[in-house]
Amino acid sequence: MDINVASAAVETFVQDYAGPGGRKAVELRIHPSGDDMNAIKVWVNLGPDAENDDLHAWCQACEAAVREALGGDLDGYHLEMRADAM
Repeated sequence: MDINVASAAVETFVQDYAGPGGRKAVELRIHPSGDDMNAIKVWVNLGPDAENDDLHAWCQACEAAVREALGGDLDGYHLEMRADAM
Protein backbone atom coordinates (compact mmCIF):
# COMPACT_ATOMS: atom_id res chain seq x y z
CA MET A 1 0.00 0.00 0.00
CA ASP A 2 1.31 3.46 -0.93
CA ILE A 3 2.17 5.63 2.09
CA ASN A 4 -0.42 8.27 1.14
CA VAL A 5 -3.14 5.64 0.91
CA ALA A 6 -1.94 4.13 4.19
CA SER A 7 -2.04 7.55 5.87
CA ALA A 8 -5.60 8.10 4.66
CA ALA A 9 -6.63 4.65 5.95
CA VAL A 10 -5.07 5.39 9.35
CA GLU A 11 -6.88 8.75 9.49
CA THR A 12 -10.23 7.16 8.66
CA PHE A 13 -9.74 4.60 11.43
CA VAL A 14 -8.50 7.03 14.10
CA GLN A 15 -11.41 9.45 13.47
CA ASP A 16 -13.81 6.88 14.89
CA TYR A 17 -11.50 5.13 17.37
CA ALA A 18 -12.45 5.23 21.06
CA GLY A 19 -9.47 4.31 23.21
CA PRO A 20 -9.04 3.62 26.92
CA GLY A 21 -11.68 5.44 28.92
CA GLY A 22 -13.76 5.86 25.75
CA ARG A 23 -11.64 8.82 24.65
CA LYS A 24 -11.95 9.87 21.03
CA ALA A 25 -9.88 12.42 19.16
CA VAL A 26 -11.49 15.86 19.02
CA GLU A 27 -8.81 16.97 16.57
CA LEU A 28 -6.25 15.00 14.58
CA ARG A 29 -3.50 15.39 12.02
CA ILE A 30 -2.16 12.41 10.16
CA HIS A 31 0.35 12.59 7.32
CA PRO A 32 3.41 10.87 5.89
CA SER A 33 6.61 12.03 7.56
CA GLY A 34 8.76 14.31 5.45
CA ASP A 35 11.90 12.94 7.11
CA ASP A 36 11.33 9.18 7.00
CA MET A 37 9.70 7.68 3.93
CA ASN A 38 8.39 4.74 6.00
CA ALA A 39 6.83 6.77 8.82
CA ILE A 40 3.30 8.07 9.28
CA LYS A 41 2.92 10.83 11.85
CA VAL A 42 -0.24 10.69 13.93
CA TRP A 43 -1.17 13.54 16.28
CA VAL A 44 -4.42 13.57 18.21
CA ASN A 45 -5.96 16.02 20.63
CA LEU A 46 -8.12 14.17 23.14
CA GLY A 47 -9.53 17.38 24.62
CA PRO A 48 -8.97 19.04 27.99
CA ASP A 49 -10.89 16.37 29.90
CA ALA A 50 -8.07 13.91 29.09
CA GLU A 51 -5.53 15.99 31.01
CA ASN A 52 -5.05 13.33 33.71
CA ASP A 53 -5.25 10.34 31.35
CA ASP A 54 -2.28 8.19 30.39
CA LEU A 55 -1.79 9.59 26.89
CA HIS A 56 1.04 7.18 26.12
CA ALA A 57 -1.25 4.22 26.89
CA TRP A 58 -3.92 5.72 24.60
CA CYS A 59 -1.35 5.94 21.78
CA GLN A 60 -0.22 2.35 22.32
CA ALA A 61 -3.79 1.06 22.31
CA CYS A 62 -4.66 3.10 19.24
CA GLU A 63 -1.63 1.88 17.29
CA ALA A 64 -2.42 -1.73 18.18
CA ALA A 65 -6.04 -1.26 17.05
CA VAL A 66 -4.97 0.41 13.80
CA ARG A 67 -2.55 -2.39 13.01
CA GLU A 68 -5.16 -5.04 13.81
CA ALA A 69 -7.80 -3.32 11.66
CA LEU A 70 -5.54 -2.64 8.67
CA GLY A 71 -3.54 -5.84 8.91
CA GLY A 72 -0.64 -6.28 6.54
CA ASP A 73 -1.42 -3.03 4.74
CA LEU A 74 0.77 -1.23 7.29
CA ASP A 75 3.68 -3.66 7.15
CA GLY A 76 6.84 -1.67 6.57
CA TYR A 77 5.41 1.56 8.00
CA HIS A 78 6.23 3.02 11.39
CA LEU A 79 3.51 5.02 13.17
CA GLU A 80 4.80 8.00 15.15
CA MET A 81 1.93 8.49 17.58
CA ARG A 82 1.45 11.53 19.84
CA ALA A 83 -1.57 12.54 21.91
CA ASP A 84 -2.22 15.78 23.73
CA ALA A 85 -5.00 16.95 26.04
CA MET A 86 -5.82 20.52 25.03
